[in-house]
Amino acid sequence: MKKTVFFSLLLLCTVQTVMAQQWQRARRQGYTSEVLTHDPVMAWEDGVCYLYSTGNNIQQMTSTDMRQWKYCPPALKEAPEWALKTVKGYRGHTWAPDIIKGKDGNWHMYYSCSSFGSNNSAIGHAWCTSLEKGDWKDTGMVVESSRKDRFNAIDPAVVIDDEGRAWMSFGSFWDGIQLIRLKADMATVDKTFKQQTIASRPKNTPRDTLAPVAPGSKAIEAPFIYKREGWYYLFVSWDYCCRGLRSNYKVMVGRSKNVEGPYLDRNGTPLTQGGGTLVYKGDEKYSAGGHSAAYRMPDGREIFICHGYSKEFEGESYLVMKEMKFEDGWPVLEDMKSGMAPYMNEPFAVWPSAPEDCRIASSDWMERKDDGNRFNRVQIPTMEPFPALAQGGRDGAEQGSARRAVIVCPGGAYSILAYEKEGQEVAMWLQRMGYDAYVLAYTVPNNREQALRDVQRAIRLARQKGAEEVGVIGFSAGGSLTARACTRWDEQTYAPEDDADMLSCRPDFGILIYPAYLDEGEGGTLTPELRVTADTPPVFVFGTEDDKLYSGPSCMTFVPAMQKAGAPVELHYLPRGGHGYGMRRGAGRIWPTLCETWLSSLHRKAGGRR
Repeated sequence: MKKTVFFSLLLLCTVQTVMAQQWQRARRQGYTSEVLTHDPVMAWEDGVCYLYSTGNNIQQMTSTDMRQWKYCPPALKEAPEWALKTVKGYRGHTWAPDIIKGKDGNWHMYYSCSSFGSNNSAIGHAWCTSLEKGDWKDTGMVVESSRKDRFNAIDPAVVIDDEGRAWMSFGSFWDGIQLIRLKADMATVDKTFKQQTIASRPKNTPRDTLAPVAPGSKAIEAPFIYKREGWYYLFVSWDYCCRGLRSNYKVMVGRSKNVEGPYLDRNGTPLTQGGGTLVYKGDEKYSAGGHSAAYRMPDGREIFICHGYSKEFEGESYLVMKEMKFEDGWPVLEDMKSGMAPYMNEPFAVWPSAPEDCRIASSDWMERKDDGNRFNRVQIPTMEPFPALAQGGRDGAEQGSARRAVIVCPGGAYSILAYEKEGQEVAMWLQRMGYDAYVLAYTVPNNREQALRDVQRAIRLARQKGAEEVGVIGFSAGGSLTARACTRWDEQTYAPEDDADMLSCRPDFGILIYPAYLDEGEGGTLTPELRVTADTPPVFVFGTEDDKLYSGPSCMTFVPAMQKAGAPVELHYLPRGGHGYGMRRGAGRIWPTLCETWLSSLHRKAGGRR
């Protein structure tokens, strides 16, 4: 293998190119943690969350933890033939679906067929027996509108009242939000109830010169009725969507004891007279947000979702999820404090002397923080397995290729472990690429030597379980631990305890992401225990110049030492990015694409395929 060092200072245009490539790659791999979506709705079936939204034939995604999302084929196999013939300007780009389970046990989906700025629109209906099967059967049009009408037949949302009757709210601009009642088949309109307006904006609202030409100035749309403790809450969106950072979309709410209304805001003003209590208008991440929905999840928590226009990504439309609490009967939003379970897979003990149920023994020290689960103390080191996902061949590897594993070492200053952000989320990325990944809960706090023993033992256990090659990836202090594993593999740091300890603990490669503590030698030189030689395995290093306490000096100390020793190393060193981002933001969306390219090249040069 040719031993090289590669330094990259990425300018803004390069960063944007890499991020675009990552999104394309994420779609090919089928998973993402950041959901590009518009007009989202959700449903749950057998422990899986299904997300539907605007897109060609309705965009569909699934998740088992509401953190990592899988791209799926469109919900509908093809654009509805009736809509292509009936709705002028409609070509299959289907808007604003809603989904609900009926009394018949089937799932019912409603969708919008229209063209922007026109009320030549229609709402269609389809049903299926199972979301997993996705056996949708289209039944045709439910309601339509045209230029002669003072309403717009888009943005459907269906609620079932206490008597089991289904009601559909819908509408956009013109005379506002409409309400109709459906028959028992949930596919046709019950004409015994006269369609009525349940929310609208005042006619004297100043006209926005960027508004669509036809609808006028009454910017209200996207209703959703949420039933809770004897109240019906009507969420609506005011002002304008679809303008990126210039959007001023916001969500307002009113409530009523009767599904038919009248809906009043917190001050008692009817929503038909321009009333509405503010729920969401954007936050530090989003310049605006709207087209909302609200649900009680299977675990009992209530959530609010909508799409928001990202400040970081130039107004792209992303999924916003908030936990919804109620104060004095009115919704208040908080950041989601949890999404995945503390453990996704059953961990096992690193050392044979550990108690049988190491998961329970460790869980007392797990704490939930805003950025995810963390360990404050680990006395019984564990490995949580994430088996490679099947993508052809054995467990995600190509037929005939080597079986590879990666040990994931979260950071936390050797005091705590950022277990979810720098452990589980990274392991899911690795398993989607065809690696067996193991999140290592190594000993903390403040026991670096035992942490080294833990990672050496973990490498050996991965080999014992069948891995032909084993790599290590670490973040911050975990990056320090990875560097130590790569440079001290020839030391016997503990007495052998079983057959696993007869195997090699030399990593086949190392990955250091914003590493720390590599410059603890005198005058900021290389940390003395890091004995870099020509036999040091290949290492990928990613850091940023503005991370002045950690990855900045660590990268600029460790990489030259690797180069001087003739050991293969690749460095990506950005001007900005900070520290502790994991895979979630900014530089955290850049390094995975670069690292995947490096891994592919590394395995190709080694003569194997992945």
